[in-house]
Amino acid sequence: MERRVFLTSSGTALTVPFIGCTASLRCPDPDIESPMEYEEFDFSASLEAEDEVRLLTTPDDVEAEERETRQNLAEVDFDTQCAVIVERPLRGDWGSHHILGVERDSDNNSLLRVHACSTDRPDEPNDVQTYLSFGIIVDYTGNTPTDVTLRHHY
Repeated sequence: MERRVFLTSSGTALTVPFIGCTASLRCPDPDIESPMEYEEFDFSASLEAEDEVRLLTTPDDVEAEERETRQNLAEVDFDTQCAVIVERPLRGDWGSHHILGVERDSDNNSLLRVHACSTDRPDEPNDVQTYLSFGIIVDYTGNTPTDVTLRHHY
């Protein structure tokens, strides 16, 4: 009897960690040819932000940001790194959001393309407002990126 309780509870415990993976599997593969290294950083999203995707390539760009963001970007080496901040209001419950990757545009080497995914898509927009928001520090080689786009996959 005790063995059955253990096996039942261990089976449940082993399936719980995979729930997040299952949700992220609904995100399409953006087929990134040359993925770039990046890391996420914390920042306070503005709940009044318009649809913004900002590229920060100099310390002067960072100075215009909120105090928390400035602190989190204090160690960025702008000769080999840049920062991207995304704040996109969405209507409806889009589920959780995931960064799928970052790449340089193959036709325009100055353009970064950030791929993100939402696990759910509402049937129609409604009064619920959520935000797709994140900040990343991207490592690059060669010329400094001058523009960034967000590809929102769902």
